[in-house]
Amino acid sequence: MQRDEMKVFCQNLIINRIVFERNMKEMDNSGIELSIVPKVAQNRDENNKRVRLETEIIIGEKGKTSFWCEMNIISILSWSGETHNFDEEIIRLGIPYVMSFARVKVIELCQQAGVKPVYLPELE
Repeated sequence: MQRDEMKVFCQNLIINRIVFERNMKEMDNSGIELSIVPKVAQNRDENNKRVRLETEIIIGEKGKTSFWCEMNIISILSWSGETHNFDEEIIRLGIPYVMSFARVKVIELCQQAGVKPVYLPELE
């Protein structure tokens, strides 16, 4: 019997917190650092196929890049299929949803601050 591969679907994305600081000096944005720290909170009801993925994203470094941005994004994901590594699979399949949302927000914030936009990398 073949196992159904796990699939994840985004139900909701919420910006819980966002901080954007512009460095008044013109700086090079090439090689800007990106940190992504995800946390999974599984639903206590085993029959409820929803999970919360909270992701802390930090872009740039204070005083060393043209801006520094910190975001906390909460996503509510539904899932189907089976896996032995639930948290790892939720993160692997859920982070692309979060990052597509974060990418747009970072470009928007850069434009509003008059900073050359940074295009965050695609994650697989």
